[in-house]
Amino acid sequence: MQGSLLSTSVLAGHLTLMTWIDFRYQVIPNILNASLATCGFAVSAVMFNKSPWQVAQVAAATLLGFIAIKELYRLIRGRTGIGAGDIKFLGAAATWVGLPCIPWVVLLASISGLLAALLSSVVGQDVRAESRIAFGPHLSLGLMLVWLLRDSIMLEIAQ
Repeated sequence: MQGSLLSTSVLAGHLTLMTWIDFRYQVIPNILNASLATCGFAVSAVMFNKSPWQVAQVAAATLLGFIAIKELYRLIRGRTGIGAGDIKFLGAAATWVGLPCIPWVVLLASISGLLAALLSSVVGQDVRAESRIAFGPHLSLGLMLVWLLRDSIMLEIAQ
């Protein structure tokens, strides 16, 4: 329990800082993504008995998958749909929650982002399909929720 509280605190601290920076500047600094991944490697090793090689494979698969999605979207739509910082964030997130939980992170982040866009529209802000949004805060919320619910999610995935 103590390790879980410490790791949750470390994750929350990272996500709070990343959220604030991305919300304000629409960028997730590489150093924060690297720090998030490094801590995720440590947590995976200590709490989940994963080897660095296993964690690296999960992070690489996540990165490559989202790079492919980004490029496919760019080819189809002719513009960028997801930023490099968001992709690196997802790679770092995978070190914390594993590959099976990444779709949940993205789903929760997407719901949060859509709700934020809807709320912005309701209060009179101009929201269009081409509008840039800081997606890091939504990814952070998704990752935190998945981290807190990871046991239930993994149990559901296993069934």
